[in-house]
Amino acid sequence: MNVLIVFYSSGGRTEQLALAAGVGAIQGRASIRLRRLPPGQEIKPDGMTASERVNFERMSRDYTAPRPVDAEWADALILATSPEGALHVGAYLERLPRNAPNSARIAAPLIADAAPRVLLPLYAAAAEAGLIVVPMPAGPLASADEGQAFGRRIVALAKAIKTAA
Repeated sequence: MNVLIVFYSSGGRTEQLALAAGVGAIQGRASIRLRRLPPGQEIKPDGMTASERVNFERMSRDYTAPRPVDAEWADALILATSPEGALHVGAYLERLPRNAPNSARIAAPLIADAAPRVLLPLYAAAAEAGLIVVPMPAGPLASADEGQAFGRRIVALAKAIKTAA
């Protein structure tokens, strides 16, 4: 089972959520790839505090942007974002290869703040890409344990779908 975790984070909070989901996926016996979407033009490092800038620069150095081959490799995609990054995650979903065999693959959008209005366009973009959309649990994921449980849940669902297909 292969899980691609794509996240958009400038400050690190969503990165922590993506990491927790990744740990859960590993606990579910999946292989993972963790990829960070590049920051948009709206991100201004000059306007950040010193610690925010250090964290931003570290993430820019430490993570690779998602590549088309990553999505083709994955049985499931976990898409972690902040409200500010939802447009970037939606654009990523729109760029997924349309000729890839998406029919038995899962997309699981995830957000640190419970903001259904932000997730609705991501659900739609994932469905339009031919992915099976798994909604996140109601309410915010308040701890790393909840993020890990989400990752394990996605792996279990992806395994069940793959077995049924």
